[in-house]
Amino acid sequence: MGDQRVSKFSDPLEKRSFARHLLNDIKALERMLDERQIESGITRIGPEQELCLVGDDWKPAMNNMLLLDEIKDEHYTTEIARFNLEINLDPQVFKTDCFRRLENQLRDLLKKDLSDLGVSFDTYVSEKKIHENGLMNKIYKKLKENDYIYYGFLEKPKGKEGLNWKPVKQLLFKSSLHGDKSDRVIKKDNGDWTYFAS
Repeated sequence: MGDQRVSKFSDPLEKRSFARHLLNDIKALERMLDERQIESGITRIGPEQELCLVGDDWKPAMNNMLLLDEIKDEHYTTEIARFNLEINLDPQVFKTDCFRRLENQLRDLLKKDLSDLGVSFDTYVSEKKIHENGLMNKIYKKLKENDYIYYGFLEKPKGKEGLNWKPVKQLLFKSSLHGDKSDRVIKKDNGDWTYFAS
């Protein structure tokens, strides 16, 4: 996520500072390896869940920092825009029941932290079910009625100079009207809804 910004060093002091930081990182990695601080012989998985915050009017709510202050849980952090949050789940040993444990942790975190904010849920819906029951098509109609989507082209990503990048006409959500840096693709070239759309 975000912009890729790559530039060559023009200042020798900047280059020396970068090399010093890089060497410090390599020394830290060597120490971690020497002290066996990196696990071996075990595979873990630790996903993240992104959240979009909306108000009573279903428009993006620019209050992620306020919510983070209220929630006070290290599993939560900021994301792309002020109407995004992210939950980082605890790493689990990658074996037969790991996905069930991750799902249970996510549900427990959401219930606890939303309850702390005075919000109660009686129904949870998966992204898969949103697509299966046709809800995305209803949302599409609502977004279109309110002029929140359009077909257009995104700017060339920063740092992609010299690559075979070609602009593609895509269905975009006007997220820049709601505090985002740019509008977001909500439908892929193959017709599938994007992760952002869900």
